[in-house]
Parts: sequence; structure tokens; C-alpha cells
Amino acid sequence: MTNMKKLFTTENLIIAAVIFAAIFFAKFPTLYNWLNTPKGYWYPKSTSWFDAWDTNFQVSYIRYGQRYGLALQNTYTTTPHKPVFIYQYYTGLGVANRLLKLDPFILFHLASIITSIILILVSYFICRLFVKDTLYRISAFIIIVLGGGFAWVPYLSFSADNKIAGFTLVNALERGHDAFITFITLLTFIFMYLYMKVPNRKYIIWASLAGIIGMTFHPPMLGLYLGTAGILAFIHYIENKKIRLFGLPVILSLAFIVYGLLVLSDLFGSPGFTGVVGQNLFNADSLSLFLGFGFLSPFIFWSLIREEKSREIFFLKVFFLIQLFFLFLPSGFHLYYAKGLFVWGVLLGIYGITSLISNLKIQRIVLTFVVVTSLMTRVHIFGNLIDAKLNNPFFFLTKSEGEAIGFMSSLPKDSGILSLY
Repeated sequence: MTNMKKLFTTENLIIAAVIFAAIFFAKFPTLYNWLNTPKGYWYPKSTSWFDAWDTNFQVSYIRYGQRYGLALQNTYTTTPHKPVFIYQYYTGLGVANRLLKLDPFILFHLASIITSIILILVSYFICRLFVKDTLYRISAFIIIVLGGGFAWVPYLSFSADNKIAGFTLVNALERGHDAFITFITLLTFIFMYLYMKVPNRKYIIWASLAGIIGMTFHPPMLGLYLGTAGILAFIHYIENKKIRLFGLPVILSLAFIVYGLLVLSDLFGSPGFTGVVGQNLFNADSLSLFLGFGFLSPFIFWSLIREEKSREIFFLKVFFLIQLFFLFLPSGFHLYYAKGLFVWGVLLGIYGITSLISNLKIQRIVLTFVVVTSLMTRVHIFGNLIDAKLNNPFFFLTKSEGEAIGFMSSLPKDSGILSLY
């Protein structure tokens, strides 16, 4: 009975409600549009806010993995090239589907839900590490999972929560690979932090494992992992005159060299994936990021400039500033480094509220206001996805187009059809 009472605490029920709400906001638009496809139209079984066109190739690569295995060829080109290891999340699902035998779109959504739940639980774990007060911990958790900035405000669509796919958890909760790399990145940072807090070798091992997994699925993330590990190792050396933490960037570097020689060399030289390897994403800007954190922005700024003896806040500042630095690097992949930034920013913002406002009653009024307004972005996105426009080819196609795609999907694997849609 005591264990049951512990299970059904208010906090645990709120966590469950947040998980349900996150999945509902992310997946109900797909279900709704699937069940309410207008007469004469065909629905491609997915509705998403960011990069709706990407779902085509992601599901296509699930189908490819089911047919051919983990190593992937670009099915959208006739240029000859050998299979390489890329998009392993989706080709891996395809291999698993040899046993599951699910519709690839159904598997896409189920896998997304599972990885989303893991990401949400990791986010709660982080909130629990850094915020002791229950009210403020739950508030931070709600904002991280369901919140955003000013994207809902007219004429502010350039806000980072609307413009940068990995900034908030919206995109991560819509597609599994983004949730996967986000929680792997968060865990890599957190294991480093735990080592700084309690220098136990097991945390270096776990950080190494998480970092290696992250870089094999998203190689550009290695830069962020190495940069963070190197800075924390330097801080640890200054404080304790011990070099053990320098082993982490060494391990990650050696693992990347081995992985690069065995796997990435084929990818870099492949004529089938030059667009992926050489992609050049748009630049982030300070105003967009400021708006992306919404009403938390001034409190984040206060936390960053305020002198604070708390180790928790110190490391939150380090993580936030490192990711901010990488986000502004002049590299084609710099937007990848936005993943997780919102988490550190929200926690800094919560600390900012408590340190800037001394009156407890006003603190809680401000906290409530920030939580409620942060949810407006999610509601705004949800409303737009429910009201999907018929003239948007990423949401609806004509019935004849759908029948043509259905026919192509039924062809044998040696048919030569490119997309496997």
C-alpha cells in the first residue's frame, strides 16, 4: 500500500499528465487528419509542424531498411553509389520491422512516441537534479516539455521556437530521431555534470557511452561533446589538480577516429549524399533566440550576469554558454547544436525568477504567468495542424496521386522506383 501511495503522488500524476499532453499535442493532428481526410483527397499519414516534407524520406528509409538492411543508398538519385551508414535510426527500425511487420508509417509514429517518452523522463530527471522545490521543479518541467516562446504572437514567426526545429521539444516530439539525439545529448552533459559533482569513474564511462552513441547517429554532435568535455575537464583540473576527466575527450576522439575510418570515410566520399554532408543551414540570431525563450528571457539574462556560488547554477551557465557558442559557429551544421539549449535556458530562467524577486507571492504569480504564456506556442501550433490546409501538398494529396503512390509501393523491390514512398 505504501508503494502504491508513492506511485500515485501528485508529482507523479503531473508527470504522467505532461507525458499524455505532449503525445496528444504531437500526434493527435495526424490522427485527426487521417480520420477526417476530405473527399477526393489522400492523406500521407503524417502531420508535423517542422520539415513536414522530411517525413517522406524518413518513412522511405524505414521501408528501405526492412528490405535491404542498415546500410543505406539514397533512393532519390540515379547516381551510382554504394550503401553507407546514415539515418541508422530509420533503417534500424526497418530491420526491426522484419519481425514486427507493421505499416512503416505506424512504426514511424510508435517509435516516435517511445523515444518521446524517454526524452520527457530524461527532462524530468534533469529538473529533479537542479531544482529542489517541487513547485518550481514541476513548472520548469512543464515549460521544457510543452512550452515555447513568442511564436504565437502575430508578426513574431521568426522567433526561435517557430524557426529552429531543434530549439524546443516540438520537433523532437514529432519525430523519433530528433527525440533520440536530444536525450542522448542531454544525458552526455548530465553524466559529465554528475562526475563534476561526485568524481566517480562510472560517470565518465556513461558519458563516453552516450557521447559515442550520439556521434555515430549525428557525427556533427562530436564537436559539442568534445568542447563541453574539454572545458569541464579544465575546470576540474583547476579545482582538483586531477586529469582523469581529460580521459573523456580522449575516448570520444579515439572512438570518432575509428568510426571515421571504418564508416564515415565512405559517407564523405559518397556521391549519393553530397547534399547531406555539405548542407549549409541558416544562421541563428540573438533576437530570434531572445524571443524563443519568451518571458523567461530577462530572467535567463539575470542568471547569467549574477554572481552565484551555487554549483548547480554555475554548471547550467557553462552548458548554456557552450551550446550558445556552438550554435553561432560558422559551420553548416551549427543549428544541430540547439538541441537541449532550451532545457538549460528554462532552468536558468527559473533560478532567475527566484533570485530577482524576493517576495514569495509575487514570485509565484510571475511563475504562473510564465508557465501559462509558454504554453501558447504549443496551442498555436496544435491549432494550425488541426486546421491543415488542402492546398498544402505536405498534408494532403489528391486521391489520384495517392492511388499512384499506393501502386508504386506495391511494386517489387527491384522495380527501380526511386522513393519507395
